[in-house]
Amino acid sequence: MIEDHPIIQELLVTSLTLAGYHCSCVAAEAVASLAWIENSISTVPDGIILDIDIRASIFHDPAEFLHLCCGRWRTASSRMQMPPLLLLTTQPEAQNACEREGYTVLQKPFKPRHLLEQMETVIMQRQE
Repeated sequence: MIEDHPIIQELLVTSLTLAGYHCSCVAAEAVASLAWIENSISTVPDGIILDIDIRASIFHDPAEFLHLCCGRWRTASSRMQMPPLLLLTTQPEAQNACEREGYTVLQKPFKPRHLLEQMETVIMQRQE
């Protein structure tokens, strides 16, 4: 999970752990998340929850950050499929843009039930 707000990190970890998932917050800021993506090839997660609202001075908008994350994964692992992504955002325009590109997006604030439904959906889509 890549999320920069401690309260949302706690909600994500608690909800997913109670549902039987093993999860951790691997990065709380954009640059660290890119490094984690490059180094995670040996331990591919079943899914990634990515807060696309994470900001760093090098990113101008959420779509730029998302494309950079996916590009890093593809560069680091040309043979492995990108794990399913569940994107989190507070921005309706970012949600619309990402959904048009085929990503599953959960609008903040969200209910834990919706989080679990969306996580199951992205994992099942990958298995198809």
